[in-house]
Amino acid sequence: MTLLGSAVVLLLVVVQFFAPAHPDLWWQVFFEALHAPVFGIIAVCLLAMTPPTWHWQRRIIASLAGTLLLALLSELAQIPLPNRSASVSDLANDLLGALAFVSAAVVLSPRFHVPSGRGRWLILLAALLLIWPFKPLANVSAAYWERYEQLPSIAPLGSEDSRLFYYLNNAQVQFVGGSEPGRIAHMITFGAAGSSSIDFHDPWSDWRPYRALVLDIDIPGDKPLPLMIRIHDKAHLRGDQPHEDRFNRLLELAPGRESIRIELADIEQAPAGRYMDMGHIDGVVLFGAAKEAGRRFIIHDLRLEQGEST
Repeated sequence: MTLLGSAVVLLLVVVQFFAPAHPDLWWQVFFEALHAPVFGIIAVCLLAMTPPTWHWQRRIIASLAGTLLLALLSELAQIPLPNRSASVSDLANDLLGALAFVSAAVVLSPRFHVPSGRGRWLILLAALLLIWPFKPLANVSAAYWERYEQLPSIAPLGSEDSRLFYYLNNAQVQFVGGSEPGRIAHMITFGAAGSSSIDFHDPWSDWRPYRALVLDIDIPGDKPLPLMIRIHDKAHLRGDQPHEDRFNRLLELAPGRESIRIELADIEQAPAGRYMDMGHIDGVVLFGAAKEAGRRFIIHDLRLEQGEST
């Protein structure tokens, strides 16, 4: 019992403190999915700690109730921690993992006497329950592979999986036909009021082999659109993210389609008092002022280019 209790405490500590504060998108989704097997193992430990004289159904209920309590306490304990917060999706993964692992445990363990007919259904239930917490990990893994295949584009723009790399603030993204066969362009629409931003979260981070960043963009209508572009590296996430510690440039975009080229040397030299870490670029953000509310534009590509600077 002492060993099982220690295992439960250890797993709870892993959930609380092992995940990094600022993980990349893939690691973020991985740690969210990890809740399912971690709390599944916790539930099995609690199941083994229930009195063996109880009926197997009563033991299942007791272990799941205990796991639910620990999951709730685990989420609540994260509220006061810096850069952490309680998550309903994590709690759902906790419960799905607990139910899946316990369902499989009572069938596979010789200490339980589950009728064979029910056993098959419980194993099937366990497999189905684990699809939900691991499906987002499969989706984001596919998106990362697509991002790799599309280099030198720094964020995948070829399918709807690329939605995972967009963090939108008061803006919407719609997928439209691109200029190349089989390629999808992204139409961004600002909110009806207030300022807006589009964060290309977790782009391809190593920009060292390249010389320029190119934004292939289309502005519908006959009115120019000013957009502010921000680029920062991983070091910028520390502290209060001062404006002078990143690259900022106002882009005055004329109506129609054009390619905006930004020299990476300008980006590297932008932070005050240091060089941008071009091997660990962490984000590219486009901002629209409140006076541009309701405007829209189309992004055809966001790519890195090699070659000599001009």
